[in-house]
Amino acid sequence: MKNSIKVLSIALLVLSCISLQAQKIGFKAGYNYSNPDIIYFFWEDAAGTSSGASGFHIGPYVDLELAKILSMEIGVQFESKPYAYQYSSALENVYATGQAQVYYLEIPVLMKLGFDMSSTTRVYGVMGSYLAIGIGGKDEGTFIRSGEETTYSNSYWSSSGYYGIGAPLGIFEKMDIGLVFGAGVEIENVQVSASYEIGFGEVGANFDRIDVYNRVFKVSLGYSFPVRKG
Repeated sequence: MKNSIKVLSIALLVLSCISLQAQKIGFKAGYNYSNPDIIYFFWEDAAGTSSGASGFHIGPYVDLELAKILSMEIGVQFESKPYAYQYSSALENVYATGQAQVYYLEIPVLMKLGFDMSSTTRVYGVMGSYLAIGIGGKDEGTFIRSGEETTYSNSYWSSSGYYGIGAPLGIFEKMDIGLVFGAGVEIENVQVSASYEIGFGEVGANFDRIDVYNRVFKVSLGYSFPVRKG
């Protein structure tokens, strides 16, 4: 937690410095639909699926104009990326199901290509990347082997095990990077947008029996304030 507070402090400090050159400062919040791509290697015949769950994002951003139709948006967001999962193995006589609630501090850097539709309305497309740092979360579920049922509830990065199989400490990477693309519309100071994130970081990199890649669809509502210079 102390490291997360340090990262948040540094991110906000950097954002504050950038805002001195920004044309707009804003705040946005919205809906996340998180459904990660999960690949299981527990056993030879292991099979599993994940299903999406609803989360949220909230945080400030700054917008720097680079040209008449081009700008850069940099933000700091607190996000939840929950999901449900299940996996099984006939050879091992195993079945498990659970839910994970994961929280990240995310820093998106987006290039915005915009076109004015009227004096008050502008449409735009965005593409960029993000850096996300895990700051908390919980994993709970039911693990059944040979008819014997065990329930578990752990910190997402717990030393007591993940998916009920006694995995070691640090099985999940707390850092993720990925690609963002989407589109939106600005009507005066109000911004409405939709985007999709594809995580490239193998969140399960420290765990040799599972690969996890974040996939998140977002809908955002923002409000911006023009920065007066001088």
